[in-house]
Amino acid sequence: MMYLSSGVTASVEGRTVLQHLKTPVICMFSHSSNLDGILVNKVSPVAFKFAAKKSLFMIPFLGWVARWFLQFVAIDRSNRKSAVQSLRTLAQLVHVEGNSVCMSPEGTRSMNGLLQDFKKGPFYLREEIDKNVVPAIVFGAYELWSPGLFFALPGKTLVRFLPEFVSDKAKSRELNRLALRKVFLEASVQDVPDDIGTKATCDAILANLLVIYMIWCVTIKFGVTSYVFVHALCGAVGVSFSTFLWFAFLVGIALEVIMFLTC
Repeated sequence: MMYLSSGVTASVEGRTVLQHLKTPVICMFSHSSNLDGILVNKVSPVAFKFAAKKSLFMIPFLGWVARWFLQFVAIDRSNRKSAVQSLRTLAQLVHVEGNSVCMSPEGTRSMNGLLQDFKKGPFYLREEIDKNVVPAIVFGAYELWSPGLFFALPGKTLVRFLPEFVSDKAKSRELNRLALRKVFLEASVQDVPDDIGTKATCDAILANLLVIYMIWCVTIKFGVTSYVFVHALCGAVGVSFSTFLWFAFLVGIALEVIMFLTC
């Protein structure tokens, strides 16, 4: 939904790297925009289990679906013990369920669009699961939705998947971390089409406005239908609509508390 409403289009290179996987991998993507994870998920032929910061999971409905339906994993960057437990959860998704996982080695968005230092957590995870890394470089997302902007500008982006990075077991975790960052740095300066990261044409913007209009129409229709259904249900069971709203509000608060305490 967010991808459709943003007006951003994504092309992909290196998709075959993921199509021919024989075992799960950990995908690590460059991170300078809110769009990055969305774009990687959109173009990937693999259904990744994503790791993301805890605050995103505190968004009602979106966070509930991400954690309890999609099995995404929240990472509390302010709590080392909790973060370690989250990495163990990711490892279990790989070992027990055979899922590939996806996260940013930078940990947070780059404020200037340049590659940041890599955090140690993803490499503890890589060592724990003993799987290869598929690097993903996202081009154009920073230009269209950089930190500080409230919404994305319509335009074109490119996700480039690189060949699997195989850690050298004769080297330390730190040296492998630096080696992978070098791969990212070299790939980040490779040529891309001239229109990547540029604003969309007027026709594309108008098409995006039409999509947003259709999404709002569907949303309003769904809301009205839900209201009518719930109102009728309340009447059938002899409960006032205001009582139902209070109940729904309390359930929402309870879910948020559970999310906060268990992430």
